[in-house]
Amino acid sequence: NLFNKIFPLKCIFCEQIGEIICENCLYDCDILDLQYCIVCDKPSFYGFTHDKCLINNPNAPKQCISVYKYKEKIRDIIKISKFGSKRFFVLKKLCYESCYLIKEWGFLFKNFTCIPVPISKNRYKKRGFNQAEIICRIISKNMNLDNQNSSITRSKDTDSQFKLDKKSRYKNIEDAFSINSNIKGKKILIVDDIVTSGSTLREISKVLYKNGALEVRCFTLSKRFKFG
Repeated sequence: NLFNKIFPLKCIFCEQIGEIICENCLYDCDILDLQYCIVCDKPSFYGFTHDKCLINNPNAPKQCISVYKYKEKIRDIIKISKFGSKRFFVLKKLCYESCYLIKEWGFLFKNFTCIPVPISKNRYKKRGFNQAEIICRIISKNMNLDNQNSSITRSKDTDSQFKLDKKSRYKNIEDAFSINSNIKGKKILIVDDIVTSGSTLREISKVLYKNGALEVRCFTLSKRFKFG
């Protein structure tokens, strides 16, 4: 309390004293009004993968739920927490708000185990953390879900997905993940900060199903609509 009095929290956008991101700025963040199929990227009911898409992609996640549009303030929040020096508070605030929203929408993911998208060892050394793990811990705790941070590892370093087109993303991420624990018969919720093409989530889903997962779904804080 003394520290907060001497160095009060300020909104990172408008500098209003009180919160790391004030309610007005949080309200300005664009919430997705539609959910999208993770295979064809077209609107779908509650983010469920279309039946036609599952026929040709049987190992794709059954559902992908995202909360915000990756633009403006949301983009800034994710970049600040990812590339800043341990500036996690604003990301955590966004995670708690996302938990509130998905509960309001009726997505409880009962009996699912949360698994974060892993990053490469080199990237972990540079950052000192995996942002998806932070999101995963908050989501699992807030929604009373099991959390297995180390169930999946990135078995090979890959180029950054950001600057690749859709086809290159699938090729870049192929065979990049391996399983470290027994997930047979489990329902798995893959957690990440952003989904764009869905290639990373689909590749992890493929590995999970091949290792006996009962069902795979995905949750991301945001969705990006343009390829880099």
